[in-house]
Amino acid sequence: MRRLHMINAIADVNGIAYQASEDASALVETMHTPYALDLKARAEWLAQKLHELSSDQLADLIADKIGRWAVEFQGEAGPKSSAT
Repeated sequence: MRRLHMINAIADVNGIAYQASEDASALVETMHTPYALDLKARAEWLAQKLHELSSDQLADLIADKIGRWAVEFQGEAGPKSSAT
């Protein structure tokens, strides 16, 4: 999405955040299929739910989801050490 200029990366003391670019907004506004409209509704719902979370709750949610994904991706033993 970055290569297509659909998102902007913003780095600050809190890390890296991503936001939709102006190009993304223009593209999304051209989408009118039932699937695209449903996708927009779900994105709005998700944005509202995430907005309701505190910073700590959001960090916990991300750690829970990403942590579980990382274990599944790397396997139960975690990453291979250089000692093996």
